[in-house]
Amino acid sequence: MAIQDILAAWAKGKAMNAAENGYPTKTPFARYLVAPGDMADKAGAVLPISDERHIIVDGVVSKLGQRKPAHYEIVCLHYLSRLSDRRIAKSIGIGPTSVRGMRENAEYWIEAKLDT
Repeated sequence: MAIQDILAAWAKGKAMNAAENGYPTKTPFARYLVAPGDMADKAGAVLPISDERHIIVDGVVSKLGQRKPAHYEIVCLHYLSRLSDRRIAKSIGIGPTSVRGMRENAEYWIEAKLDT
């Protein structure tokens, strides 16, 4: 699984459990109920990751936030808020090429930490 797919699955898992009142939006059992054709038949569908893997990825992304807050912000805006590099660049005030470079740098760092 590519790091982009892992981060997309991590973001999907965070979004599933992120509610305004702090309560999960879906029960753990309901997360695994998939309508026929929802996951396997769609091109580009995000496959779920295990809870253990989600916790590990969340920890590594949190460490990124401690070490490189700007990179962490870009990763969160890209994967959690699903913003393009251009929109992130506009909101932060730097160029889209810099945003892409910082995002890729963060992805490489996360991937290296997950491999160790």
